[in-house]
Amino acid sequence: EVPSSRADQNSGAYVFRPSTPEEKLKLMNASPSGAKFVDTSVGTEVHVAFDAPWIRQVTRILKGQPYVEIEYTIGPIPIDDGRGREIVNRYITPIKSE
Repeated sequence: EVPSSRADQNSGAYVFRPSTPEEKLKLMNASPSGAKFVDTSVGTEVHVAFDAPWIRQVTRILKGQPYVEIEYTIGPIPIDDGRGREIVNRYITPIKSE
């Protein structure tokens, strides 16, 4: 059993639980030099590289569709330092939607 778990506490899947009170979220930026555009028969794909080689993202902009597809792949997550990682993907957009 994890020492910090309690019967009345959620699994932690929804809460950032730092190792120390001073620990902050580490932001991992996409590398502009790592973005690659690929034209396909159904649209355009944007392949993005991140600071960590174990995070990959492909965004598909499909012809004639009012949406985009985002494929976000994590792993294998390195564990050689004995610490876990919580991966969060946040999208910020000016799009006004319901």
